[in-house]
Amino acid sequence: MKKIIFGILFLLISILPNQTQASTLNCSSVDGMSTFGYDGSKWIHIGAIGNSINSLSIANEIGAGSEIKSTSIMNDIGRYGSEISSQSAFNNIASKPPIIISNDYKFVGYITTNDYKTPSINTYEAIACARNSLKSPSKNMESITFKDIPQNNQAQSQLRTVTDAISNANADESNYQKTLNDFYESKAQNLNKKIETLTEQERTLQNAQIADLEAKIKNTQNLIDNYCTNTYGINSITLSPGKCSCSTGYVIGKENKCISISNWCSTLLNTYMKDGVCSCLSGYSYDSTSKTCKILEIKKAVAQSIVIKNEPVKNIAEKTTPTKKSSDSLVKSTEKESLNNVAPKEELAPQITPESVKKLKWYQKIFNWFK
Repeated sequence: MKKIIFGILFLLISILPNQTQASTLNCSSVDGMSTFGYDGSKWIHIGAIGNSINSLSIANEIGAGSEIKSTSIMNDIGRYGSEISSQSAFNNIASKPPIIISNDYKFVGYITTNDYKTPSINTYEAIACARNSLKSPSKNMESITFKDIPQNNQAQSQLRTVTDAISNANADESNYQKTLNDFYESKAQNLNKKIETLTEQERTLQNAQIADLEAKIKNTQNLIDNYCTNTYGINSITLSPGKCSCSTGYVIGKENKCISISNWCSTLLNTYMKDGVCSCLSGYSYDSTSKTCKILEIKKAVAQSIVIKNEPVKNIAEKTTPTKKSSDSLVKSTEKESLNNVAPKEELAPQITPESVKKLKWYQKIFNWFK
């Protein structure tokens, strides 16, 4: 392959002796001119070799010379800046590197590192020219496109023919390399797909485990949040995690639920509500041991009948002189006779109940003894 290339170059030099010196361009021959790149179907404007302040300059780092702009020759992974692209200004074997067009739309040469493309200016030299240039490129060229490279003369046409032959030879080698690269790339892609499949399955499993764990955490949190309500009913409140209390006006009932005080009293025997407090009924007292109201124990007093005997009234004979009885004396005599006629009888004293016993004072008891 190299022998063929060198043979063609020797033929070119012999046929075009006057053009060999023109194959090398300098800054003055390209100053202010525009560069065009091949996008696969046509040549489009990609910059200019001009004043770096101008946005069209390939030396303007935020304009046509930006490292991130897709059409910039300074983009290392772009079509026109990559070392492997056939349209790049930095590919030493590029078949269609960017071209330089004058303001009157004439082809001037290539901007490339490919020494076999002539006439041309080395890409690094062209960038240096742009940085030192004081000439502003024409904005009118920005909207221009070319389907083919503009022709200048017959010599240029012959030069292009030779260049195309070299390019075709390089293309054959490039195609071989491309076929080989495609083969290994296909193998790599298949392997990557298998890895991605395994990774996706692992990711799905991990997501499922994470979702299950999150659900358990949420369920546990719900149990903690609702612990008091689930355990002691809706009338309970949470003081702190795991620590509960009944709401104001509620107490723990028999079923270990928070119930109102009135309901709590209703479940106890012999109780009633009084001033918001559960109290024992009359005759009952609270037993702290059994926590219930029990009936009061009262010692019963023995009721005894006391017999009180009245002595009969004795008749005492009195000496009286007969006198005329007045009506008053007659009445008195009648009363006295009625008293003499009262027969002795027994009278039962009223029974003494425990209540009356309690009411008697000590001096009353002594008084009763003397009776």
